[in-house]
Amino acid sequence: MTPRPSGAPSPERWKVIEETLQRALDVAPAARSAFLIEACAGDHELQREVESLIAASEQPASGSGMSTVRSG
Repeated sequence: MTPRPSGAPSPERWKVIEETLQRALDVAPAARSAFLIEACAGDHELQREVESLIAASEQPASGSGMSTVRSG
């Protein structure tokens, strides 16, 4: 098994992040902050990670080769 880079989330943690992200993207942007507070239930690291991914997905494509996150 390949070791994870220091600070990288475990596969289990990524699953939680991805599930929370997808649920957050299904919520209207104006209601996302309140949704994340409730969905993350005090897990501030999870909330920051999901907020960061949402912000990144809303940035215009910069040609960096990274795909954007989208719901659906």
